Amino acid sequence: MGDKEFKTLNQQLRILRRRNVITGNGSKSKQVLEFENYYSVINGYKDPFVVSSGPTGDVYRQGTTFNEIAALYEFDRELRMLLLPPLLLLEHHVKTVVAYEFSSKYEYHDYLKLQNFDVSTQDKIRNTSLLIANLYQDIVQSAKDPSISHYLATYGSVPLWVLVNAISFGRLSVFYSNMKQQDRQAVARHFDIGEDVLGSFLRCLTLFRNRCAHDVRVYNFKARDAIQETSLHSSLRLTRQPGGRYAQGMDDILAVLICIRALCGKKVVQTTVRALSSSLERLSRQFSIVSVADIMDRMGLPNNWKDVAKL
Repeated sequence: MGDKEFKTLNQQLRILRRRNVITGNGSKSKQVLEFENYYSVINGYKDPFVVSSGPTGDVYRQGTTFNEIAALYEFDRELRMLLLPPLLLLEHHVKTVVAYEFSSKYEYHDYLKLQNFDVSTQDKIRNTSLLIANLYQDIVQSAKDPSISHYLATYGSVPLWVLVNAISFGRLSVFYSNMKQQDRQAVARHFDIGEDVLGSFLRCLTLFRNRCAHDVRVYNFKARDAIQETSLHSSLRLTRQPGGRYAQGMDDILAVLICIRALCGKKVVQTTVRALSSSLERLSRQFSIVSVADIMDRMGLPNNWKDVAKL
């Protein structure tokens, strides 16, 4: 049978056994696969356990158990659940600041006017034009929201401070990046960071936030949009790669923690770090073949990663 053919739960377990995975209690393993599915659990979390891959399939480390793979899967779910609250908090905070600073300078409906954004190049004109078109679409799609429908019916337009709650984090990031430089600077001053640093934060966090919200693997995710270096990186004494960029804290889970610290403050990141530390300790007790140090390395967490809560 080809790998892409449908296979029963028993067939799936037999495949794992042929590849050195100890399935133990078959009933319990089948229950996990039934509720979570083979692709999500095995294909998504096998990498730390696989020693080689070939035409006949993966070969796992001797002694690998299904329970350990499932434990990593559950850990990643916990990770998404503990990261999402601070990500939603900082999203709300940044939305509030962007709406406040923009609305303090322009009329409440002027976010739909090209001249109020950075249009210094043809690319920026195109990007801003697309942003405004998408904002119109956001208004249409949110027209049934009571707050938005009220302003549409009463005033014929929606203030930015109302609409901002209906737009996505990705749209917020694009909105910020298309603001005039002095307006981006005004927003960034609220967080005591540079406007370009904040822009990099928003682009990176959008990717992590969406993965957490849509239940997609996140523990070893590397964002295509890395954050810029900050004083927090140097305070953590991170190692630099040969090219000069830090090896950790740029596009990984540590980068998310750095962003949370910078945008939400010490108390929020301390809560997040404590929760993540507890999850890692539980995972360690469930592991025997793979080390938690290996998982932390894939997450971008150095030995002193908890210090991000002390800075």
